[in-house]
Amino acid sequence: MLVMGMSSASVTLIQQQLKVSPATGYYGPLTQASVETFQQANGLEVDGQVGPLTWARIFGTAVSALPGSTPTPTTPPVAPTTSPTTPAASTVVRQAGLGAKALALIKLQAGKPYLWGAAGPNSFDCSGLTQYVYKQLGITLQRSADQQYRTTLHVPYSQAQVGDLIFFYDTTGYVYHVGMYAGNGMMWDAPHSTAVVRFEDVWYPNSVWVGVPGATLK
Repeated sequence: MLVMGMSSASVTLIQQQLKVSPATGYYGPLTQASVETFQQANGLEVDGQVGPLTWARIFGTAVSALPGSTPTPTTPPVAPTTSPTTPAASTVVRQAGLGAKALALIKLQAGKPYLWGAAGPNSFDCSGLTQYVYKQLGITLQRSADQQYRTTLHVPYSQAQVGDLIFFYDTTGYVYHVGMYAGNGMMWDAPHSTAVVRFEDVWYPNSVWVGVPGATLK
């Protein structure tokens, strides 16, 4: 996460890409204003910070090495040209009771603060939260939202059940956020900086992917 007051080579790259001159490597007011202008023009939350999604949009590529969550997008993503393969829902076998247990555990984290890169027990980013909850149930999830999607079995959103993971993706197919499905179009997640773990609507239910932790195929 790049924010006001930082100095690094990454800041220099951002400045060069956004044509901030001089590109000093210091994240000052001019750089923040340029980032905010870019975010507004690209349908991102305007917070003046460069997290994984803003970085990906600036450079036109996914940044799968960066862990954690990014702010809630303000417009629905456009599905990538090539969508991941989703097995027929009938072939995915869930562990009995696992989703309900996961949902009960994630509710216990309500109100804990979002912190980028955190995986509990006192603060979380989006994928740190889901990883933490499922770890308590003996299920190992990868660290980033994108990795969690790539390593779980998938079902259509219409077949989502409580405890399933809801994934949000950009136009490149990079998964930048994850929440846990709670039923009835709702989810639990750690959405972004300044927020807390909370219960909210599934963003853009027509433009999400679903993963099932601990599932197997028949």
